[in-house]
Amino acid sequence: MRESDNLHVDGDVTFTLAESYGFCWGVERAVQMAYEARKQFPDSNLWITNEIIHNPTVNDRLGEMGVQFIEETEAGKDFSGCQEGEVVILPAFGASVHEMKLLNDKGVNIVDTTCPWVSKVWNAVDAHTRKEFTSIIHGKWAHEETIATASFAKTYLVVKDMKEGNYVCDYVLNGGNYLSLVVLDTNHLNAVDGPQLAWLRETLAARKSVAHLLPIYHVPAYPGVRDMNDELSKRIRETWSPLFEQAGVRLTFEHHEHAFKVTHPMRGGKKSANGTVYLGGGAMGIELRDPRDPAREPHLAKTAKAHHLHEVVLEPQRRTVRTLGVDGGEIHHLEQTVSEAS
Repeated sequence: MRESDNLHVDGDVTFTLAESYGFCWGVERAVQMAYEARKQFPDSNLWITNEIIHNPTVNDRLGEMGVQFIEETEAGKDFSGCQEGEVVILPAFGASVHEMKLLNDKGVNIVDTTCPWVSKVWNAVDAHTRKEFTSIIHGKWAHEETIATASFAKTYLVVKDMKEGNYVCDYVLNGGNYLSLVVLDTNHLNAVDGPQLAWLRETLAARKSVAHLLPIYHVPAYPGVRDMNDELSKRIRETWSPLFEQAGVRLTFEHHEHAFKVTHPMRGGKKSANGTVYLGGGAMGIELRDPRDPAREPHLAKTAKAHHLHEVVLEPQRRTVRTLGVDGGEIHHLEQTVSEAS
C-alpha cells in the first residue's frame, strides 16, 4: 500500500493507510515506564535488552538519556556489562524466560515494561505447556516477541503467513500423509445419502494413500445393540460401506449404542480377511444397554456391556487399539498393519 500512495482499491471499496499510526496503549505504557526509570534511578547504569519499541526516534531518545542497549553477538546477547544493582529495562515485547532468569541471578533491578496483552499470551502458552498442548505462534521466528513467547512453550510452531498457516491447518485436519480423520454426520444435520455422500466419495478417493484413514460417525453401520435391519444402519451400509471398501479403509469408529462392540472384518456385508472392522459404540459415563450375542449375529466378533474408551496408538507400519474399561482392564485388543490398511 505504501508503494501505491497508501491506497488499495478493491471494487467499490477504497482502503487508505495512515501515514502515522501513533502508539497503542501498551507501547505508550512501555515508553513512559522507560522514561520514568531514568528519573527514578538518576545515578544508576541503565540497560535495555532490546529496542523499547520499533521506533528509531524513541530509541534514540533513550540513548540520549544514557540508556545502554545490550549488544547482540553471534552467540546471543552479551549481558557481561550488567552488574549487580544496575537497572535493566525489559522492552514492550518482553524477554525470554532464559533472559529473565539470567538477569535475576545477576541481582539487577528489573523494570518490566512488557505489554500486559503480551503477558496474557504468555499465560495462555504456559497453560498449553502444562496441558502438554502444542502452541501455534503467529509471528516472525526471530522477532523478540516471538522468541519470548516461545520460551514459555514446550512444544510449539511459529507460523508467519497464510501459506504456512494453511499448511499447519491441513496437517491438523488431515494429518498430512500420516493420519486423516473423516468425521461424518448420520442424519443429525446432513443426510447419510445427501450431498455429504458426494463429499465422502471425493474425500476418500483423495486420501486413499494416507496411512491411517479413519472414518468417525455416530449411528453404527453394523450395530451391536440395535437390529441389523434398522433403516438408518442399513442405509449407511448401502451407501458408505462400499466407499470405505474401495478406499481400503480397514477401521471405522462408531458410537450411539452405549455398549462395546467390534465386528469381524466386513466386506460386501460378509466376513472377509481384507474387510473393514467397525468398532464401537459410545459408552463412557452413560447408562449402559444390553448388547447382542455374537453367537447369534454373524457380523459381531465381540460385545460387552461395559463403560469403555479406546486407546489408539498409530505407528508408521501399524496401528493398535486397546479398548479399556473404567478399571483400566483391557476389554479388547486390535492390531492392524498399515500395509494391509492402505
